[in-house]
Amino acid sequence: MGFISDIKAINEVQKIKKGQIGHLSISQIIGLIVNMFDAKNKLNDEDFKKVYKLFNDLRKCNTKLEMNYDGYCKNAVDIIKKFDALAPYEKYSGGNELEFSFFMDEIGEADLHHEDSYISEEIQEYANVVANESKGTLTVQETIYFAQILNEYLTVGKEEVLQKFEKYVEEILENDNPPKAIFKAYYLVGILNKNNIITEEEMKKMSQDYREKIINKIKNK
Repeated sequence: MGFISDIKAINEVQKIKKGQIGHLSISQIIGLIVNMFDAKNKLNDEDFKKVYKLFNDLRKCNTKLEMNYDGYCKNAVDIIKKFDALAPYEKYSGGNELEFSFFMDEIGEADLHHEDSYISEEIQEYANVVANESKGTLTVQETIYFAQILNEYLTVGKEEVLQKFEKYVEEILENDNPPKAIFKAYYLVGILNKNNIITEEEMKKMSQDYREKIINKIKNK
């Protein structure tokens, strides 16, 4: 997506501001609210590389989405939080101050540096699906946290996501009864594999490791 597409995005946003339905891609929203020139000048090299990678990855998301005012703001907030997790977003929030203030008024007092303060509609919907397919074994609150971990994969990478996942599963193994705990662990590891975060071999090894931990826990009681 390039300059012409970004110009069209401005027109779509004007329609949205008037209460009409617009059609925007994630790439176009990025073009409106992220200023890579500022990022280059205001961030250190390490942070800029992370921000630049995310910028390029999200600029590939060219599918147009139908959205109203609320939909636009929610998508913008999701994007901002992804960038802010890598480096303070206010340093490269974009040159279009009017556009920035348009949705920031809707965000209100939300703290950009605390991811838990906002749960996107997409994460909530995915968490509901994961909970339902677990047939009641996992609560929605548990799957929301899991969905948030998965959502960080694009921004922080596999290693950090797996570290958070390990801590998450360790709490499950520690606090739940053994049969329920091992089912949860197997089920969640399977989802990691389905999302191409881990390989089949890694899935089998992780499942075996969790099984051994549960067996040891039972033996030590």
